[in-house]
Amino acid sequence: MKRLGTQDLLDLSVGAAFLGTGGGGDPYVGRLMAQQCLDEGLHINIVDPKDVPEDALVIPTAMMGAPTVLVEKVPSGTEAVFSLQRLEECLGRKAYATMPIEVGGINSTIPLIVGARLGLPIVDGDGMGRAFPELQMETFGVYGVSGSPMVISNEHGDSATFMSRSNELMERYSRSVTIRMGGTSFIAVYPMSGVEVRRTAVPNTLSLAMLIGRELRVAKAEHRNPFDALLGLLPHTHYSYGRIIFSGKISDVQRETRDGFAIGRVEIEGLGSWDGVMQIEIQNENLIARVNGQVRAIVPDLICIMDSETAEPITTEKLRYGQRVTVVAVSVPEIMRTSEALEVFGPECFGYSEPFTPIETLAAAAP
Repeated sequence: MKRLGTQDLLDLSVGAAFLGTGGGGDPYVGRLMAQQCLDEGLHINIVDPKDVPEDALVIPTAMMGAPTVLVEKVPSGTEAVFSLQRLEECLGRKAYATMPIEVGGINSTIPLIVGARLGLPIVDGDGMGRAFPELQMETFGVYGVSGSPMVISNEHGDSATFMSRSNELMERYSRSVTIRMGGTSFIAVYPMSGVEVRRTAVPNTLSLAMLIGRELRVAKAEHRNPFDALLGLLPHTHYSYGRIIFSGKISDVQRETRDGFAIGRVEIEGLGSWDGVMQIEIQNENLIARVNGQVRAIVPDLICIMDSETAEPITTEKLRYGQRVTVVAVSVPEIMRTSEALEVFGPECFGYSEPFTPIETLAAAAP
């Protein structure tokens, strides 16, 4: 196991914001909550998926809801702990470990807090390889793991348990409750064995997030171009291709909280050698990027908006008019590009008529 310290949390929050493609909730809030655990003398231990016993019970934990709400409705840190404990009661078993359902924003750190407070290791992997807006959009579910039973809780200790005949219905029911809980809730979901973790999870994404954060930090400290450092790192990971697809100034942001999601779009006017206007559509996360109507990147590949000066990833709730930004697109692992996966979180699932085209292909065709 790897024990995390303060610098690891700083690097993780930056890397997870990048991998989260704008979603997953404010990483700053999650980092402070995890740091509080360290300040109290608790330990955060990360375990590789291959080291989880085959028959061990792993219960992922997360925040659910609109990231924009989290800015004003800050959690205490005990909500997801309560959800996991209620799910243990439902299953009649104790969990061996917890893990993220997505490696993005606050949802990369919620399991760290749960693990620290309950003395459980956190599995180094997740079920999305990024952030997605809906609970059925998990590699866990794509490859046969049921999301239920699932427990959902709020800051007052109210909770509900769902047994659903499909992961899509689980998402629908729990989303309705989350809206009634004020727009955010905390969940324990997709209970599974160690064998199922190894078969269905996107592996080692917490380590990757820390590596990305560290690479950006060190590059800036050494006065190297952080974007070059990032793009040089990716080919050595299972996110093997990355490219800058646009750079400019945010000229318009439209954003609202609707049906439990942060919905909107951002427009970026090109600066320097970048001509035209890029429009990125958002449902919690950045889903599709077009320049003058031509697709430049599309879900499930990553579309990451970063500050052009600091190379800090910008989450959707932090996008503002006038920001100078650089947009980076990154390929996702093959486990997320299979026909089975695209049926669950490909472009058609978000209402887009454009088919999934890998960023490698789109970049080769771009002017």
